[in-house]
Amino acid sequence: MPTFFEALYQIVLGLLVLALGLFFGGLGLASIAGSLRRRRQSRASRHWLSAHGRVMNSKVETSPGGPRGPHHEPQVRYQYEVSGQRYVGNRISFADISGRIASERVVKRYPRDMPVTVLYDPADPQESALEPAYPASNQGWHLLMGCALIVTPGALCSWVGLSLLAETINKMGVP
Repeated sequence: MPTFFEALYQIVLGLLVLALGLFFGGLGLASIAGSLRRRRQSRASRHWLSAHGRVMNSKVETSPGGPRGPHHEPQVRYQYEVSGQRYVGNRISFADISGRIASERVVKRYPRDMPVTVLYDPADPQESALEPAYPASNQGWHLLMGCALIVTPGALCSWVGLSLLAETINKMGVP
């Protein structure tokens, strides 16, 4: 039978590993849900209507990022009109576009004051995009990352945490 402090250590360790597992599992499920939502929106956008619009602003937004360096993302704002109502949008596509080179390409494709065709949701004209397609390769990548790299380790940590807790409780003689 373990001493009080050994049992306490095992319980705290089990709870920490379980919490870590639940956190990563939740993060992975959120990644999968986001990917599926973008995929559903992308498919629905194939039936959206189009309107004439104009690019208001186009630039590459740079933030400090992390250990791999700065994060670059294209920011394109455009305006369009539907039934006499003016809207402003900023969705380029349903794909995640990042990286300096990819962002610069997008900004070059949509310079300020350029006329554009804006696709919008007829049920909610505020929902718009310049490029509706969400590449299948991106869909697979997000699902793979969500499952293999986040949910699986999260489930493993949860299992290890629960195992530690169960083993400690059994050693203590608790029925």
